[in-house]
Amino acid sequence: ELDIRWPFGLEEWEITYPGTLDVIAGSSGAGKTAYMLNFLRLNQDNHMVRYMTSEMSPQQMRHRLLKLDPDADSWTFEAIRCSHGFADKILPDSVNIIDYLEVDGESPSGVVNEIREIFDRLGTGMALVGLQKKGNTTGYKKDGSAYQIRNELGRGGAFSMEKARLYLSMDYDEMTVVKASNRRDDDQPTLRGR
Repeated sequence: ELDIRWPFGLEEWEITYPGTLDVIAGSSGAGKTAYMLNFLRLNQDNHMVRYMTSEMSPQQMRHRLLKLDPDADSWTFEAIRCSHGFADKILPDSVNIIDYLEVDGESPSGVVNEIREIFDRLGTGMALVGLQKKGNTTGYKKDGSAYQIRNELGRGGAFSMEKARLYLSMDYDEMTVVKASNRRDDDQPTLRGR
C-alpha cells in the first residue's frame, strides 16, 4: 500500500496500491485543478511528486499554490508544462499528477490509448489523471417538463474507467465517487455512489 492522502480523507475507505492509476473527471471550472493541487499538497512531503499541467503558466501555478499555502518554500515538487506525450514524462516510481489529459475530440480510443500508455509506464508509483467532461445537460420528458441529465464520466466515457481503480466525478457543487475498486474494509459500504 502506498501512503497516499486524499482530500476529504478518501484514504480511510480506499487503498492506493503501487502501480495504481486514478481519474478525476470534471466540467470546466468545476474544481479539478483545486482538487489536484490539494492532493499534491497532501502528498509532497512523503513522495516525489511530478505535476504536469496542460494549461497553467508558471505564474498562474504560483498564484494558485500560494492561495493554498502562502509559504512558497513549503512547496516541494516538480512541475512540467505539457499538453501531450504524458506517458513519456511519467516518473514510474513516484506520484504523477496530470492536470489534465487533453485528447482530440470525443474519441474513446484516444482517451483509452493515452491512459493505457500512462498505466504501462507506472512502476511502484501512481498517477492521478484529470479529464474534462461535459457539464450536466437538460433532458425533456414526454410531457415537456425538463430534468437534469448528470454526465458523470470524462472524455472517453466508460472507456476512461477501465484502468482506473478510483474514479471521481466533479460538478460545480459536488463530487461523486463513480468507481472504487480497492476497498479498505470489505465489511464496510463501498465508496461508490457517495
